[in-house]
Amino acid sequence: MPQDNRRPYALPRNPNESERLDAQHRLYIKSLGYILHPRIAASLSTANPQIADVATGTGAWMIDLAREMPHVKLVGFDMSDAQFPSSVPSNCELQLLNILQPVPEELQGRFDVVHIRLLIVGLTGEDWNTVARHAMQLLRPGGFFQWCEADFEYMDVLQTKRGSSRVAHKELFGFVREVMQKHGKLAGDVGRLGETVRKAGFQDCSEDLVSSDRCLDMRREGSDVEHAAVVAIAKAFAANLKNEHTKTEQDVEDLCRRCDEEVAEGEQYWRWNIKVVVGQKPVS
Repeated sequence: MPQDNRRPYALPRNPNESERLDAQHRLYIKSLGYILHPRIAASLSTANPQIADVATGTGAWMIDLAREMPHVKLVGFDMSDAQFPSSVPSNCELQLLNILQPVPEELQGRFDVVHIRLLIVGLTGEDWNTVARHAMQLLRPGGFFQWCEADFEYMDVLQTKRGSSRVAHKELFGFVREVMQKHGKLAGDVGRLGETVRKAGFQDCSEDLVSSDRCLDMRREGSDVEHAAVVAIAKAFAANLKNEHTKTEQDVEDLCRRCDEEVAEGEQYWRWNIKVVVGQKPVS
């Protein structure tokens, strides 16, 4: 997604963020219980199925699936190669592609499966419908689409220790939510994800919905991963969108410090919902 004021991509592309994304991947896979949806995995009847991983980032999803299903061919697409890994399994490759732009003719109808995950920070308004339509174009007739998103609209900070403070955490996410809503984000888009996929023409759609802390042993790691994301987004907004809010960069730094103090004094954790929508491209 272009990094402009209309559609800001707030997360950095650097080694620390790549490490966070890989940890986030582990959380999502454990929370969901699968890499590729079992319904889709059972449908792969062709000898050498091809799978597209759109917005692949570090390639973590693609690489894990390549090891689990060595007979498939995977292509990881992203609009930036800044976080591409230095090496991938032999049944993988990486290419540049902006899913918001028209799909190149040579990619149309090529894939048995298209997987997309976590575009919520980069999409607004009609972008959601555009992504679903372009996923349809990538698929062969009868192919499957798997779209996973985090529903941050209902994200909250909860307590594991009675009486622990959440004031700074709530203020930090309130700031991020305010700026994102000004850009048309967190407006129920994930809640309507199934509708978006069906509207694009997919049939036999199904939805999975789990909480980020479904596996309690991942609660602390998952909370740390998302807290780092919220902090990074807040700092980026403070630095780059100064005319759209009242907080200075120093305000946000102070707020992040207060969050650290709350963590030191008590026990808080971030919790949100994870949704997966699966749909099939009509055979004809």
